[in-house]
Amino acid sequence: MSNNIKKFPNTKKRSNQAGKVFLVKETKCFHGEYIVDERLDHVECGKCGEHLNPMYVLKRIAMEESREHEALYNINIALEDAAKKTKWKCGHCGKFSDIRLPARIRGA
Repeated sequence: MSNNIKKFPNTKKRSNQAGKVFLVKETKCFHGEYIVDERLDHVECGKCGEHLNPMYVLKRIAMEESREHEALYNINIALEDAAKKTKWKCGHCGKFSDIRLPARIRGA
């Protein structure tokens, strides 16, 4: 074995949650589309047809919406910063001019 590859330890980690069993279900679908039956409180994936927990779906939608709100907030902050930076410094004379003015008015 090379120096940067180590052998996986054979010891098991002790869990502080004794007696609890965690099942990880392997899935090939990321469940992005949902089919909701409001009368039966039934949600299934529109791609693979798997029955989904409604609370899981609500949590995913809320997290996605939260990410979108944060991205929109960051875009608005960037636009405000860009609007404040409306001046440029002339390399020849060192004066500041407004970049929103046409070139012939600002002395270029």
